[in-house]
Amino acid sequence: MCLLLGNVRLQPRVYYPININTCLQTCVLCANLESMDKSNHAISARRSQPARDRILEAARQIFGREGYEHATIRAIAAEAQINPSLVMRYYGNKEALFAAVTDFHRFDPRIYATTPRSQLGEAIIERMIHVWNDPTLGAMQRAMVRAAFTNESARAKWLRYGTDYAQLFEVSMSDPDVAGVLALFGSQIIGLFIARHILKLPRVIDLPNETQTREVGRAIQAYINRARKISIREDAGRSVLKKALRRANSPLSVIKNRKNKLK
Repeated sequence: MCLLLGNVRLQPRVYYPININTCLQTCVLCANLESMDKSNHAISARRSQPARDRILEAARQIFGREGYEHATIRAIAAEAQINPSLVMRYYGNKEALFAAVTDFHRFDPRIYATTPRSQLGEAIIERMIHVWNDPTLGAMQRAMVRAAFTNESARAKWLRYGTDYAQLFEVSMSDPDVAGVLALFGSQIIGLFIARHILKLPRVIDLPNETQTREVGRAIQAYINRARKISIREDAGRSVLKKALRRANSPLSVIKNRKNKLK
């Protein structure tokens, strides 16, 4: 049935009955399609994982040898024996790939929980040498050190270790003297790493790990002891100041001060 209003013909609206079963079937179908999509994505990720691992390993080696600026996506792809387009597909660009290569867990002070404070220096150097000799972690460290000379993000990753070690030594980085000592502590470790793994100085490489651990560990221990002395001295100074302020602000002291002023 149509209604004619002026020159406009109005069509009646047709209402179809809602079929609940049809709606439920549609919802189930959508859920199944979504589940299939997630499953396919997971399968695709598993299949691509070997290629991703080869790319990361190649990137560690290239960044470690050439540094950030001279490393190229093509060189990394050639090292991984993979098409450069896949490197771009999985990681986007060189910066993102470098971030993935140097993305490892931060230093955890709890690993030295059972180490006597007097032996921290040697324990730190012993662990560092072990990390540097590790094929994966050592390559990461080399990549970061080389990149830190020209790449700000890599430099920032190195700088963050100062606060981590301050936590280990139970000192405050807010004290400029402590911060200076910890900076020298860091320079000692980085210097040893560069001598061993960047410059590869024969006299250093030929020294047994035990000798390097003992000798450099002593120097590191001296920095640790110095930082602790400064921190304890500052804590003692602040404690004395707090006691003096408490005495000055005590009710008895206030009354005595008022009496002295009246006299």
